[in-house]
Amino acid sequence: MPYSGAAKVNLAPSDLQRESLRLHRIDEALCASPGAARLLLSKAQCLMALGRRSEACEAAAAVLSAASADAPALDAAGSFFSFTGNQQQALRAFDLAVSLAPDNTHFIYNRATVHRFLGNLPAAEADYNRVIALRPHDFEAYLNRSELRTQTADNNHIAQLEVLAAQGFAEWRSEVQIRHALAKEYEDLGDFALALPNAKIVHLTHHPMAACYARYKTLFKDGYPFSYDLDEIAQYYAAYRRLMAHWCDTMPGAIHTLSYEGLVADQLTETRTLLAFCDLEWQEPCAEFHRNPAATTTASASQVRRPMYDSSVAQWRHYATELAPLSYALKSASIEV
Repeated sequence: MPYSGAAKVNLAPSDLQRESLRLHRIDEALCASPGAARLLLSKAQCLMALGRRSEACEAAAAVLSAASADAPALDAAGSFFSFTGNQQQALRAFDLAVSLAPDNTHFIYNRATVHRFLGNLPAAEADYNRVIALRPHDFEAYLNRSELRTQTADNNHIAQLEVLAAQGFAEWRSEVQIRHALAKEYEDLGDFALALPNAKIVHLTHHPMAACYARYKTLFKDGYPFSYDLDEIAQYYAAYRRLMAHWCDTMPGAIHTLSYEGLVADQLTETRTLLAFCDLEWQEPCAEFHRNPAATTTASASQVRRPMYDSSVAQWRHYATELAPLSYALKSASIEV
C-alpha cells in the first residue's frame, strides 16, 4: 500500500519551516505524553519529510512497542517501514496489527503485499485467500493472488473466477481485474483460447526499419532503455516477431494484422475492414479521428491531432547510412528489410 507520508525532496523554504515547526510541536506533545504511538508515528513522518531518514526510522521503531494495543497505528507503521524499504520490519508491524484485528481486511491485505515483496508467496496467497473470504468483492485481491504463482490443473482458482465473471460487475475496473486474473490462470494451464474467448486482437505492423527507427528517435525518459541502442532494438524487434508468429499459429483467425503502410495508403478501406473484424459498425467520425476531443497521453499526442499522413513511412531512409548497423542486425535475425 502507498505510504501517505511520502518523503519530500528539496523542500521549499516555506515547507521546510512548516515541517520544522510541526516537529517542534510534536516533540512538545511527546514531552507531555511520552511513548504516545501516534505522536511517534507523526514524528517519523515529519522527520522523513525533512530528510532525516535514520531518525525517522528510530521514531517508527518506537511505535512497535508503544502501540501494543493500537492496531491502526501498527498498520500505519508497517506502511511507513515498507515505504522506506525495510520490509522485514514492515512485516513485523503488520503481524502485530493483524494479531489485534484478525478480521481487518485492510491490515491483512497490507501484510500480503509485504509477504509478496519478501518472496513469501504461500503466506501471501493465504492472506489474499483470507481477504477474499472476508470481502468477496475485493477484486484486486483475486488478481494479485492469481499472479503469485503458476497455476496448475490441481491447484487453481478458475472455477471461482468463472462464477464471478458470470455474475457481472457494477464497475468496469472490477471486471478488468477478474478477467485478467482468469486469463492469466487459463494461460498457465495452456488454455489460450479460453484466456481471451471473445477478444478481438489487432496486430499493427510496420516496416522493420521504420518501426525500429521510430522507437530509436523517441525520448521515453525513464522507460524502454533498450530503445537507445540499435543492436538492442534489433534484438527486441526479432523477439517480438517470434512472439507474434507463435500467437498467430496458436490462435488462427483471432488476430487481425493491419499494415501501417496499408492504412496510410487506403485509410477508409483498411478502417472498414478493421471495424468488420471487431464486429463494429462504421461511423463517419472514424474517417476524421483527428477531430476526436478525447485526451491522448502517448508519445504521439500531437500527431493524432492531424489527418492521416504518410511522411513517416519512409522517414528512416534519410538516415540509412547511420542505421546500417540496425539493418545488418535485423538481416542477421532473418528479418527482411
